[in-house]
Amino acid sequence: MRGVLIAALLVGLTSPARADETQVWESLTVMGRSGKDSGLAGWFDFHARRRDTGTLFILRPGLGYAFSPEVIVHVGYAYIPVVIEGAPNPKEQRTWQQLLWNIPASDQLKLQLRLRAEQRFGAGDDVGFRARGLVRAQYQPSMGFPLQLVSTNEIFYQFNDLDWGPEAGFDQNRFFIGVGAETAIKGVRIDAGYMNVLFSDRMDHVLAINLIANLVPSE
Repeated sequence: MRGVLIAALLVGLTSPARADETQVWESLTVMGRSGKDSGLAGWFDFHARRRDTGTLFILRPGLGYAFSPEVIVHVGYAYIPVVIEGAPNPKEQRTWQQLLWNIPASDQLKLQLRLRAEQRFGAGDDVGFRARGLVRAQYQPSMGFPLQLVSTNEIFYQFNDLDWGPEAGFDQNRFFIGVGAETAIKGVRIDAGYMNVLFSDRMDHVLAINLIANLVPSE
């Protein structure tokens, strides 16, 4: 996995891009399940992605089932309005399905794989089909140290051309590296750092701030 993350970073730093843009992305993700080890599972994430021309918002609720603390599935809906100054507000809606696999590693290293399928509905009549694969690594340098090193890499692939914009093939790659810390509230943490978003024709630079809550019964 380390090789995949390094390769993605090198691709992001060396690939030609016709335009660079700096953005700020803020997100809140809430996960939970009804039982300590298994049971009904809930998901909700909210995003505000700010750029010079406006802000894109994402609201994405979902429900699912935790087969164990390591394997969890969700299905859900996403609503994505875009607020653009001086222009109409385009909207996209999605249905989605995902698999979370929390991979046992060590006391210091936590790994997660997330596979997500999306069905995208936009301004046109056709439906887009996209797949996403994310790998996340969280490393604790030493027990008791207040910060963790966090890195993720997510690849997007669009399966079909859409009359409202997206084209089939490689869609984008998002590489994140930063630091994280547990908060005073059990199960709630914050990650912050740099994200490189690589498209086929440009590269965006993002300051990403993520608040993550994992709510699990203690008994």
